[in-house]
Amino acid sequence: MLTHFVEIDGVRFPTMEALVEFKIASGVWGHRHQDLGDVQNLIRIHGLGEAFAHRLPPTLRDRFLTLLRETRAQRELE
Repeated sequence: MLTHFVEIDGVRFPTMEALVEFKIASGVWGHRHQDLGDVQNLIRIHGLGEAFAHRLPPTLRDRFLTLLRETRAQRELE
């Protein structure tokens, strides 16, 4: 069974997969563009790549890969 939370010192935190799923979903369907920017920050900070996309639901993979490409393109411009 896949869990969406981990417990650390008695506090529950979302897994990286759950956090990215929520952020993409709210960014796309909730029109919360900052959440898509948050995903790009997670990609940058944690070095998420194509392999991470396979840990996401199929409906969100393409959007994650688009954000990944955009993040890499921005990095090249810096």
